[in-house]
Amino acid sequence: MSAREPEPPLDARLEEAMAFLTSMGQALFPGGVPTLAQATWSERGAGAPSAPEEPRTAEARLRAAEAKFRTLVEQIPAVVFFAVLGEGRNEIYVSPHIEQMLGFTQQEWLEAPFLWYWQLHPDDRDLWNREFARGIRTGGPFKGECRFLARDGRVVWVHGEARLLKDELGRPQILQGVAFDVTESKAAQEILLREATRTAKLEEELAIARRVQTSILPRELKVEGLEIAARMVPADQVGGDYYDVLPFERGAWLAIGDVSGHGLDAGLVMLMVQSAFSAIARARVDATPREVLLALNATLFDNVRARLVQEDHVTLTVLLYTADGRVTFAGAHEDLLLHRRRTGQVERVDTPGVWVGAAETIDRVTVNSTFTLEPGDLLVLYTDGVTEATNVDGEQFELPRLIEVICQACDQPCEVIRDRILEATGRWTDRQEDDLTVVVIRYTGPEERAKEPLFPPSPGTHRRFLAASTFDGRDDAEDLPALTVRTDAQVRLGARGRWRSGVLGIRLFGFGEDLGKGALEALLAAAHEVALQRGAEAVEVDVRELKFLAGACFRALMVWLARVAETPEEKRYRVRFVENPFARWQHPHLSALAAFAPSVVEAVEGPGGTP
Repeated sequence: MSAREPEPPLDARLEEAMAFLTSMGQALFPGGVPTLAQATWSERGAGAPSAPEEPRTAEARLRAAEAKFRTLVEQIPAVVFFAVLGEGRNEIYVSPHIEQMLGFTQQEWLEAPFLWYWQLHPDDRDLWNREFARGIRTGGPFKGECRFLARDGRVVWVHGEARLLKDELGRPQILQGVAFDVTESKAAQEILLREATRTAKLEEELAIARRVQTSILPRELKVEGLEIAARMVPADQVGGDYYDVLPFERGAWLAIGDVSGHGLDAGLVMLMVQSAFSAIARARVDATPREVLLALNATLFDNVRARLVQEDHVTLTVLLYTADGRVTFAGAHEDLLLHRRRTGQVERVDTPGVWVGAAETIDRVTVNSTFTLEPGDLLVLYTDGVTEATNVDGEQFELPRLIEVICQACDQPCEVIRDRILEATGRWTDRQEDDLTVVVIRYTGPEERAKEPLFPPSPGTHRRFLAASTFDGRDDAEDLPALTVRTDAQVRLGARGRWRSGVLGIRLFGFGEDLGKGALEALLAAAHEVALQRGAEAVEVDVRELKFLAGACFRALMVWLARVAETPEEKRYRVRFVENPFARWQHPHLSALAAFAPSVVEAVEGPGGTP
């Protein structure tokens, strides 16, 4: 330790102090050194008559001090209260902030001394009484958190602290305290407690959350017609990346996503996405990816924004695969990489849309898109942890390098391709800063099923529908403009109505899931009226050129069939469907419609064969 330096002489210190005071004076009086009259003044002000000042009484000083005290107390963002005890009558005070907290005015609270007890939640009165008794017995302080009922019926959590002051004889003299509204804090605590592990500390919670996260990732990746290899490598103890595979007969739901941020919060959001996606996809068997995504967004927005009060969102793409190689997808994430075996080239498939959970409604910007896989084609799904991995120079891995790895290993098994991608990313970056997820899918083609109906409604039977329309090649049919819908940018579902020999024909084409502001409902309602007016024997619905027959389109057809079934028998007409035998995905939906309205839909059931 160095020796303390000697203090400067007194004259030097005085000179320094005078210089400091002079600089302050120059700042206050830039016109020069002030006179005594300028630098000092009487409380009465210059030039005021020298009338004798009335001495302030002790009572006046007390009132002034009380006013200052009340002003100070009423500015505190909490409820301040106290009660003067003894002397035959109690004096009570509560600050005006009580009105903002519980809806009762300060005057109402003071005029009803027991109002606080009646507004105390009945389930918390015992807790309050025990804590209050303990504070009285020990002299405090005592504190607690209880629920109060506001004027409008809201439940308000209040944290209160109070102390009992006694006089020299030990008698209670003053009870004083403060109360805070902690409702929002309590709500946040309850949500976190429900989502996190309840009995572990923070370190244990993170470890458990990681085990939960990795355990809910799909273990079985067996899907008819696909070879799949996937892996997720989290950057933190809990990562926000997500992928899923939900197989069903002759197809599967697939998903790839990335939660904003990392750690426990991202892991919790990922758990919500997985559980919501699985529940919606399994419950709504006829839904399209767009419809699944809209339902998932509504759930996630409420959980994250309204309950957790967080700003997290998810980039997510949902894909619906069928064994014939058709893939329908919706949702914004990284570009899908499609390696075509036929050309040896990689196609970048854009994923239009917006983030999930960022807005309350996303229906206007969420659309279904499609592509078809051919045997030997590769589909690679990934998260931005792969393409945005940086090296020591700050350069990102980026898509061209990823595509190069895929092309070099395209003939290898999917597991090898997956590992090559992760190895290349690991060599590129000196430190993993984001989660890495890679899903490699190869389409091997549909499995052959000899002498087995593709979609039998019951063991050993199937339903047959028309493979050709009665209007094919007929020039003598009457066109019905009222039942004709032309496609455009808003209405992508088209229709043509015709009439011939007691049969009303409706040919649907385009995108059945995009109803164009109720186009299909309006069309079917108009067709029903035309059929009744003309006394139609049958209405023939040709869906051979329809791209989708699920979700809202399916429900619209069900509503129409129910209306036909409720028509009096003497006016009721039969419904025939014309299906595309090459679009095998249509048949199960038509079979379901026939089962829904067997008295209306003409469908022949028979043993064996292909529908």
